Amino acid sequence: MFQSICLAEISKFRRLEPGEYLERIATIPEIKSFFGGESVRALINLAVSILTILIIGLINIWAGVTILLASIVLAVFALSLSKQKINSLENKSDIEGLTTSKIIEIISSPLDIKARNMEYRVESLMTQMVEEREVENIKYEQIESNFSLILSLIQQLSIACVVVVLATAVINMQSSQGIMAAIIMLTNRYFAPYQQVMRTVSRWELNKLHIQRIAELLELAASVEQQNDTTEVERISVKYSEKQRIEFERGQAYLLTGKSGAGKTHLANCITRQNTDSKLDIQINETPLDDVNYNVWRNSVLMVDKTSSFVEGTIIDNLTCFRPSLNNTAFALCETMNIKAQIDALPAGFYTELKGHLRNPFSRQVAYALLLVRALLANKRVLIFDDIDCVYDDDFARLVLTSTAYRANDKILIIVSNKMDKLNHRLKRVKLTGGDQ
Repeated sequence: MFQSICLAEISKFRRLEPGEYLERIATIPEIKSFFGGESVRALINLAVSILTILIIGLINIWAGVTILLASIVLAVFALSLSKQKINSLENKSDIEGLTTSKIIEIISSPLDIKARNMEYRVESLMTQMVEEREVENIKYEQIESNFSLILSLIQQLSIACVVVVLATAVINMQSSQGIMAAIIMLTNRYFAPYQQVMRTVSRWELNKLHIQRIAELLELAASVEQQNDTTEVERISVKYSEKQRIEFERGQAYLLTGKSGAGKTHLANCITRQNTDSKLDIQINETPLDDVNYNVWRNSVLMVDKTSSFVEGTIIDNLTCFRPSLNNTAFALCETMNIKAQIDALPAGFYTELKGHLRNPFSRQVAYALLLVRALLANKRVLIFDDIDCVYDDDFARLVLTSTAYRANDKILIIVSNKMDKLNHRLKRVKLTGGDQ
């Protein structure tokens, strides 16, 4: 499971929220318990139950028939309960997953929420989501409670019917009181194992659904072949619309512009295979992008955007990806980006530890600049810088142009920005018009 998620195709991985993954993974211990010990115990109890009915039937046929009818009624209720559980589980799991995802988001960035004065809105949203989650949990628990009540009711009615049948036989001198006592004792002992069998039956389809949902996670993984291979990229051709075809060539830097909603970020995500879109015809060196091995392409392309983040470790390890031989190059790039002094001012400088649960000890603009440095050191064939407008100012834009755009002699560089277009630059301008023009 861990390997499947680590090797997952990003476009597939994004179909679910983080909380939904946790919700599915949390069912694994239950599945192991169910198919490991519980199902085996149910088979043993089923054999015991069948043997008990046969013994009772041999002693008194009508008592055996009564218990058999009660068992059939219980089986029908168990199968009906299984269907209700499956229907309830789909809503319960979706709401539980979305709620957990929102909780993770809040815990991950509490300072951002406070900085934007979003506490009241987040509280209102979470209150509503938690209420919906509790309603679904209660519905799910009610199904199980109703089944327990039905089991108890049918058991008591069955025993009462057996007593009446046996009492009638004793009165008619067809049976003795000793036989009556023996059958009643067997009847009482019969229902405990049979109830366990019925509970297992009621959860059988439910756990099969759990397995199916887990199997969907195992299918996320891309092919394990060519994990470390890359490919030379001379040209990227995109048929964006009926009237617009875009060409990106090696050794050139491009400025991708267009009005909001034109599809700039979507195009970038499709080129990096973080999203898929059948309407876009993307070719790499005259080869359809889908025909290029996923791992090979992901090793050849890198995108920096607002979702990019650091791993736990020092700043310099994040920049060089734990390759000390690149330390001096990283320092030089940081100097060019005009952020080296700010990093050196930290108590531990470039060896400051970054923690996932703590806020970064520098501004968002410095963080973006560090991500650009890391991208340049990664030596990918295609670099895409998106969301630069979120930290934009003219001075920073000029530093980006100086440090990155003019280093694209052996790669394809695409900068997605509307604000940068007002500066004097030597980037090739590509404007998206949006729609099916």
